[in-house]
Amino acid sequence: MEPLDEKYCHPGMMQKVAERYPDTNFIIAHLGGKYHEELFPLMEACDNVYADCSALQGWVPNDITMIRRRLDDSISRFPDRIVFGSDFPLYDEMFSMRQFIEEIDKRDWESDRVRDDFFGGTMARLMGI
Repeated sequence: MEPLDEKYCHPGMMQKVAERYPDTNFIIAHLGGKYHEELFPLMEACDNVYADCSALQGWVPNDITMIRRRLDDSISRFPDRIVFGSDFPLYDEMFSMRQFIEEIDKRDWESDRVRDDFFGGTMARLMGI
């Protein structure tokens, strides 16, 4: 599989748009991907920016602990703005969705509410359901 051209994937590139449209919610995929550290200044500046954990299972062959490190880092800072996401079925053959969810659920959740928000509550609120 060819890598994606990521020159336009910097989370910081979204700040002007998020500030211009404060009533619109934006979800940054992959917890910012390889630009993960750029995600936090954006989320600090813009309350309408959220992030999902899709594609993290793509790093599993090299470092399975990365899933938990990225989630712990992100959820500890923004517990109500990180949501579950996947790139299913893209990575399912190398690390099944079941394995991905089980690995995520192993983390030491701050509370049942944070866990429930991550696995659907926050997204339900964003969608008004």
